[in-house]
Amino acid sequence: MYVNELIEVLPNQVVTRNYTTNFVAYEFLFNVSGLAANVTEISVWGKTSSGELVDAHRFVSAEPSGSGG
Repeated sequence: MYVNELIEVLPNQVVTRNYTTNFVAYEFLFNVSGLAANVTEISVWGKTSSGELVDAHRFVSAEPSGSGG
């Protein structure tokens, strides 16, 4: 396991986390709970070492996850 982090996010708060790795593959799991779980949106963007966004490494709540949702 590379990162195991539990954070609390307040309404309308934006949280940014930066992790650096040289793995061939990786997986993020997001567990959302509480009263606002059904209106919480998550987006994740990969970046190159120079800070450029990588479209192939992105996840946005409005896009299907590939697991039936």
